[in-house]
Order: sequence, then structure tokens, then C-alpha cells
Amino acid sequence: MVSFFRRLKLWQWILIIGLVTVIGGGIAWRQFGQKEEVVETITPRYQPLQQTLEFTGLVNAHDRVQLRFATGGEVIYIGAQEGDTVKRGQTIVSLDRRSMEKSLEKSLSLYETQRRTFEGTEDTLGDYIDDDDEKREAEKNQFALERSVLDVEIQSLAIENSRLSSPLNGVLVTSPVTVTGVNIFATDIFEIVDPDTLYFQLLVDEVDVDKMYVGQKAYVRLDARPDDVLEAIVADISLKAAQGASGTVFPVELDFIAPVSIQEQRLGMNGEAAVVLAEKDNVLTVPIETVTFRDGESWVEVLVDSEVQRRVVVTGVEGDDSVEIVSGLSENDQVVLP
Repeated sequence: MVSFFRRLKLWQWILIIGLVTVIGGGIAWRQFGQKEEVVETITPRYQPLQQTLEFTGLVNAHDRVQLRFATGGEVIYIGAQEGDTVKRGQTIVSLDRRSMEKSLEKSLSLYETQRRTFEGTEDTLGDYIDDDDEKREAEKNQFALERSVLDVEIQSLAIENSRLSSPLNGVLVTSPVTVTGVNIFATDIFEIVDPDTLYFQLLVDEVDVDKMYVGQKAYVRLDARPDDVLEAIVADISLKAAQGASGTVFPVELDFIAPVSIQEQRLGMNGEAAVVLAEKDNVLTVPIETVTFRDGESWVEVLVDSEVQRRVVVTGVEGDDSVEIVSGLSENDQVVLP
């Protein structure tokens, strides 16, 4: 036997090694390569289900007001700081009236001068003015008198409005001053908001607005507090369209059901709202990814006696992760996961 192997040529050795490799590989494939593929399945289960539409929006308020002075001046009194609760009629801030009163005296003096000039022009020219230069002079004096009257009225109003008072119960959310003795301008704004009127504002696309109605349930989740879910209802759907980033939209207001804090739900905070279109209790459901929707038909794959079969089903309410099975499955079926 040994002498036999010694007499083999190189090409005969290569042929023998190749045959052994092929035979060994075939045996290994039959033993290890023909194992059955593992099929993962789940059973349908009964649970409550909601179908929702999701939108982005922000916190706003129904009752909010911005106050400012007609003219600037020096602050001599501060009745509330930013973040303080204020009552209707409470003084927020007062300005020094002395400079305003001096300005009023100056305006009154100018008014007297302009009035006398105007009356002097009338006495000199009389009721009939034929010369164009005289007519222009008379008109110039009349305009100057009217301007001086307006200046007096503006200064009088400034004195009357040298104190800002809150027109509503609320919270002072914006104040440009914190100490007295500083000057503010007519462009500086004090903003007061009634926290009981906070709401969540949506801009709903025109294709979705007809699916919404007043009183519809909704849930709000703010970006700043993703773990807190706030219950709300649709309070108002605008009849007038607006232009949004995605095209024609309609403003929709969601009122919070429970009281909210303006320190936590601040004006302008962004978030998402899920508006409930339909909801059912204790319905048979499967994960939505197990259902195939094609050509108006729906089906799932089920495992029956180790064999995967297609099963046509009728679906109902679709939630975020699950879909209702109206018919075609039972809670004992083994639905194949994709």
C-alpha cells in the first residue's frame, strides 16, 4: 500500500486531494447548511388604540398686552419687576413729570407766539388776500399754529400718561427697567400676560383642517419638557387661511385642560401636539410593520404548522405603532415579524 502511494505522480496527488475536498465540503454542507431559518412571530393582542395627527406649534396667550410711554423720560417709581404677578389697575412704572411739565410750558409759550402771529396776519391782510405771497404767508402762519396746538396736546397727554398701569390681572413678563433713576424711551415695551389664558397654537395644513373640530382631544409635549404630556382640547379653528412655510395653513388653538404655569410653559416655547382623530378601547391589534398594504388589500403572514402563509385581513384604526385588526386574525394566531 505504501509502495502504491509512492508510485503516484504529482497530477494524481492533486486529483486525489481535490476529490477529498469536494466530498468533505458536500458532507459539511448537508450537515450545517441545510438548517431551517428561524421565524420570529408575535400573537395579536387586545389594547386601547388612538389614531392621531401630529403638528408642531408654540405656546401663546389669549390675554396679553404691550404697554409703552408716549414719550421717554426718567423712571422715578417701579411698582413691579419682571416675573411679578400684577393686578388690574396696579402701577407698573412712573416717569418724572417735571421735564414733561417744562416741555408743556415751552409748547404753550410757542403756541401763544404762533397764535399772536396768526391773528396779526389776519388783522393786517383782512378777509381777502389777492397777492400770492401774502396768501402763502397766511397759510404758513396757520400751519405753524396748528403744529403748536398739536405739540401742546402731545405734551398734555404725556403728562397724563406718565404712569403705566396694568389693564388686566396677570404676570409682568417683559420689563426694560429694574431700577429707578434711568431713562427709558418711547420704544421700550412692558408686556403683561394673563397665565390663565395660555394656549398652544398650531398652523394646520389645508388638507388636514377638515379632520379637526372644536372639542377634539389633543396632547401637547413641549421640546423643553419632553417627559411632560399636557392634555388639551381644540378650542378654535380659524376660518381665515394664512401663509406658512409649507403653503396655505389655518391657525388652530388648543386650550390646556389643567392649569399651567407661565414659568414652565413660557410664551413662545415650541412643541408638538397630537390631535386625536379616533380612539377605541380593547381592540385586537398587531404591529403596523407586520401588515402589507397594496392595491387596496391588506395582509399579514402567519405561521401554520411550521409553514408561512399569507392571510388577508381587514384593518381599522391605525395608531403610531399598531393597527386594529377588524377581521382575519385571532389572538391565537402566530403573526410573522418582518
